Amino acid sequence: MPKLFNQYGIPITIGVPIKLLVPSGLLVGTLDLIGAIIHRALVTHKNPVSSILTYIASGLFGSEARTGGSTMIAAGIIIHYSIAMTFTIFFFWILSNTPFRFNNWVLNGIGIGGMIWLVMNYMVLPLSNIPKLPDPDIKSIMVSNFILITSIGCPIAYIYSRWESKHPTA
Repeated sequence: MPKLFNQYGIPITIGVPIKLLVPSGLLVGTLDLIGAIIHRALVTHKNPVSSILTYIASGLFGSEARTGGSTMIAAGIIIHYSIAMTFTIFFFWILSNTPFRFNNWVLNGIGIGGMIWLVMNYMVLPLSNIPKLPDPDIKSIMVSNFILITSIGCPIAYIYSRWESKHPTA
């Protein structure tokens, strides 16, 4: 099982084996991307796949990503799944190392989705090269939170709760 160490050299486990982390990260990354694609397609009535992926790549490469073609689409895929994997590892670690969680995976999933929205909107996006967007309205906040809760938060919480029920001493 992957281990981290605190400042005193005491091991802190991530809580689940890598053979569960990697598929979980890939699953939630895919679900999140599908949610974004469906939402964008419903709003624009166009195929949004390349525009979503180049938008993601613009966080690292700036406005050049919009005209970068397949290279920037590939970069968007890599960046997206890297972020999804990072959140997966972080929340598996949180779930396995904190007493401050619910005994209900749905409530944990709602909390995880909400925390991801806050981190993305108040830390990651402002520090990225993505052009400044207008402040979101309540509808877009609700929709993006719903997507994050259903595609990342609840799946991570459910997978962890199933794993924990089979490995109670983890």
